[in-house]
Amino acid sequence: MEISIAAEKLFSIGAMPVTNALLIGVIVSALLIWVITRATKNRTLVPRGVQNVIEIVFEALLNLVESVTQDKKQARQFFPLIATIFLFVLISNWAGLLPGLGTVGVYGEHNGHHTIIPFLRSTSADLNFTLALSLIAVLSVQFAGIAALGIMKYGKKFLISPFHKPYG
Repeated sequence: MEISIAAEKLFSIGAMPVTNALLIGVIVSALLIWVITRATKNRTLVPRGVQNVIEIVFEALLNLVESVTQDKKQARQFFPLIATIFLFVLISNWAGLLPGLGTVGVYGEHNGHHTIIPFLRSTSADLNFTLALSLIAVLSVQFAGIAALGIMKYGKKFLISPFHKPYG
């Protein structure tokens, strides 16, 4: 058995290769969108069923973000990004535990070796996924810092004179 760091290409749509990790990412995204849309389609004042579960999860995440930021306004500003990343990673990792996810595939050649190329692969097993999510998170925090402080005040945090406090 060979473990591949990069996701295996299944097919292409035009010039874009579709990998097995991308495919499970699209499936998880579609599932999340479908569940949340279905839960909020016929909202009621007193939630029940799937709407109740979604509200419990979102309220718990919002309370967590509020406890970290200590500010309701900032918590509501950052909540959509944090909740989206959290839920996507959680469901993607749970999908990686499904039986047959990394073992059902086609026998073929990959990087010069004959091996099973799985049809679906956990997104977190692909380093591109991890890198993309980390870049999105870090860049979002930097842009939020610039928006909150302004470019000059934000930039001064990185350009400190060594003579300002030479003793540390």
